[in-house]
Amino acid sequence: MLISLSDKMAFLEKTMHNFLDAKNFTNTHKANCVLWLAELHDISKVQKKFKEEFGDNPEIRTPSEAEILHWYGHFKNTGSFEHDYIVEEPKHIKEMKSQTKPEDCNHLELHTTSYKKDSGILNFFGFGKIHECHPYKMHLKKKFTAEDLVNRLEFAKAELIRIHSIEHFKQKMWFAGEATFYTNGRVETHNLVYLSEDPNQPDSKSAPSPTSECITVWAAFNARTILGPYIASGRAEKPTYHLFLKKFNFELKQLQRLEFRLYDPYFMHDDSPLHNDSMELLNEEFPDRWTGPGSSYATWPKLSPDMHPLYFFLWGYIKSKVYEQPIAPDGVTELSLRIHRSFTEILPEMLEAASKAYQERLKMVVINDGDLVDVHDDYENKHIQADIEAKSWMAD
Repeated sequence: MLISLSDKMAFLEKTMHNFLDAKNFTNTHKANCVLWLAELHDISKVQKKFKEEFGDNPEIRTPSEAEILHWYGHFKNTGSFEHDYIVEEPKHIKEMKSQTKPEDCNHLELHTTSYKKDSGILNFFGFGKIHECHPYKMHLKKKFTAEDLVNRLEFAKAELIRIHSIEHFKQKMWFAGEATFYTNGRVETHNLVYLSEDPNQPDSKSAPSPTSECITVWAAFNARTILGPYIASGRAEKPTYHLFLKKFNFELKQLQRLEFRLYDPYFMHDDSPLHNDSMELLNEEFPDRWTGPGSSYATWPKLSPDMHPLYFFLWGYIKSKVYEQPIAPDGVTELSLRIHRSFTEILPEMLEAASKAYQERLKMVVINDGDLVDVHDDYENKHIQADIEAKSWMAD
């Protein structure tokens, strides 16, 4: 079929019009529409909310029903708002496609999101990348329930939308948390313990007991820089945690001055009971920009270390370096020195990859309907198949 010059010009003109028109909507506009649609389930209510939120700008029109549905579908399929403008195909191209035989088509879905699992667990960098950053598996110490599935799924969906509404998110977001390191090789957080599960060493399937001397290690990083380690002897309590936060805030401000990077940072820590009384300090330093217990911005879902970069990357990596040689039962000083030394071996590329993997793992949680990515919860209990229960929770 010959395509006339006028048809080509008409198609290009319409494509460019759609493209430029779509460019008037920012990722913030699109993210809000997607979030409102998920909450309200009504296009007209979403359009009304859009007018209330952005109606002061005469250059921004209210998006159409087709645009809102397109953004919602595109985000659900790709986790992104990039290249999501609508290009309508001209009539002659639709006719050519309808006449194409199935055997003429390439059956490879180029835009299909896929990921690999090796030995039943996801490798460190997420989708289809073969790079083991450390040999340890995360094992939950508490029972995983259907309600946890629902909370994880809802958090992952909302967090992906929040991410796409924040410019330079990976540089602005600081992932933070603490872990307890024992001289006998045990490393744990409040809800998980790291195991190697070496098939040649049966004892590796059970963690060393938490009876030897230990230290608490705190750190925070974004896609560029890591701050820490901050170390306290024994298991940290809330006053110690507050000191960690104050030291971090001071060093973060110094870092911003040195790098001439003045921006509003975001802060994330998990649901550890140690974090429960930090709201006042965090509201002062990160108003409406922090995730954790008591936050109005976002609350971290419990039993979700598989989504947090400090857990799926940092602490396992540090453990792999620190215990290459045994440490004496009373060797707390040696343990601290090894941890400091291990932090110096962390490369900027690793931080960048960990921050990127955070977004990839959020997508995987959505794809898996809230299920765990690469955490084994059979340390103290067997893994439960709660898909049917989760659906009933969501229905309620």
